[in-house]
Amino acid sequence: MVAGTFHFNTQSTDEIKSPVSQNTNFEKLFKEFSGQGEQLLYINSAIDAVIYPTKTENLSVLPSGKLPHNPSELIGSNGTTFLMGLLRKKFDFIILDSPPVLPATDGMLMAPRTDGTILVVKSGNTERKVIKEVMENFKNAQLPILGTILNFVDLKKEGYYRYYKKYYSSYYGD
Repeated sequence: MVAGTFHFNTQSTDEIKSPVSQNTNFEKLFKEFSGQGEQLLYINSAIDAVIYPTKTENLSVLPSGKLPHNPSELIGSNGTTFLMGLLRKKFDFIILDSPPVLPATDGMLMAPRTDGTILVVKSGNTERKVIKEVMENFKNAQLPILGTILNFVDLKKEGYYRYYKKYYSSYYGD
């Protein structure tokens, strides 16, 4: 039996924020444990400790924590592969948020570990040539784009939807 301390909190789970001091080192867990028997229980409990429920039913969040000094190396590590494998067993769907794919490589590095990418475009801010370049990069890397979210749309701007329908139809051949 493991001795421990319990803290009772009158806040709802929706109000509880991720503790800043929570530093689960998944790379260290991956290196130290083979993932069998009691060791797998320990690893799963460490992961469960940093997954937080939200106000939305069946939606949880795993905060990124502190920004590492080497995000590209971390994304490409065996520890990340190991963590993603465990998370796939726990959840039906996993949504990863990454920085924009052109100024940072994180999104392109993470994409092969996913079933597909949803491209988020800020209306009136993202240049068309940037959108086209990103889509070409994904296409050349044979990484599927499942869809696009166009946010901050000005519904009063005439012709906006006609342009995007034409652009995406020509790209995908619809």
